[in-house]
Amino acid sequence: MRHTFFIKLRDIRFLLIGVTVVVFILIIVGASFWHTAKAGQFDNISGWIWSDNIGWVSLNSTNCDADGNGISDGIPSGCPPVGVSIPTYGVNLDLGTGSFFGYGWSENIGWIDFAPTNGYPENPKISAKITGNQVTGWIKAVAGGTAESGGWDGWIKMSGSWANGVTLESGIFKGYAWGSDVIGWFDMSGMVFNNPPPTSQCSDNIDNDGDNLTDYPADPGCVDAVDNDETDPLNPNSTQCSDNIDNDGDNLTDYPNDLGCSGSADDSETNPTIILSINADSVLIRIGGQTIFTWDTQFVTSCTITGPGVNIDSGPIVPYDTFSGSRNVTNITEETTLTLSCVDFNGNTSSASARVNMLPSFEEF
Repeated sequence: MRHTFFIKLRDIRFLLIGVTVVVFILIIVGASFWHTAKAGQFDNISGWIWSDNIGWVSLNSTNCDADGNGISDGIPSGCPPVGVSIPTYGVNLDLGTGSFFGYGWSENIGWIDFAPTNGYPENPKISAKITGNQVTGWIKAVAGGTAESGGWDGWIKMSGSWANGVTLESGIFKGYAWGSDVIGWFDMSGMVFNNPPPTSQCSDNIDNDGDNLTDYPADPGCVDAVDNDETDPLNPNSTQCSDNIDNDGDNLTDYPNDLGCSGSADDSETNPTIILSINADSVLIRIGGQTIFTWDTQFVTSCTITGPGVNIDSGPIVPYDTFSGSRNVTNITEETTLTLSCVDFNGNTSSASARVNMLPSFEEF
């Protein structure tokens, strides 16, 4: 039962004028207030309240934006049309003081402030507050009391001389608040207290974005403790090697962890292609002769050089350091090959070789 009998027939004309005025006020007041409401799924009040005069009031943006992407789902009734941008908003109950704070939203009268600070029309001159299970004090439609409101003050009283004022019982609000002839009776039975509210990424003691920083205020991705996204904001001047993203899918992120990064200013995490070469200064020699083998490498983590009488092991190579050198091989009596084998940044091995051949010998008869 919606208690429509409380609305007097003689007030219908005022009501119609009042709602028309309020819709006009929303163009002026609602737009400027749209960005100030803050909260969402991490508030501890959820649900809806109902007025036969102005319809549904949403107490949490998740009512119309279930996935939290800032775009209205268009359902249920009382939500902005599908695709419309909406802010994150909600209502909270401070468990320490018993006071309410935050905002609800009506498609007909705009924002409803649950913590107005002054101007209460009569006792008790406080914003909405719960003592025991009884809710007293005031909330206020922001559009009320402006120069364009036509005398409507926007005040809504949570309890008063009527028998069924607002109460909280087993997590569910019950009873009715009174909002004058424009709003009429507010049925509070759709207003739900969630205790405790769900834990956000920025207060769950988990490093959700893998940057070795956890929660607000330590993680720069957290605006506050109720922010549900630890992902660090992208710096417009950041590079792939400094953006906290594994851009090349190798489970390594940024300089110096990702071997594809030569420094934090490097804009590619992709591991560079290995470069290696080995050469002999003389590739044809006489038996017993000699030659100098030289080698050069880049983008390797270790190398070996092997051949007759040669066994060189580089050991671990610091990424982006080169491995180069030479070896004079003497008294060569047969075809000789030295092989250079190196491991690249991906753990793959590549090889190159240099060969020395013997000049034919001649005997005189």
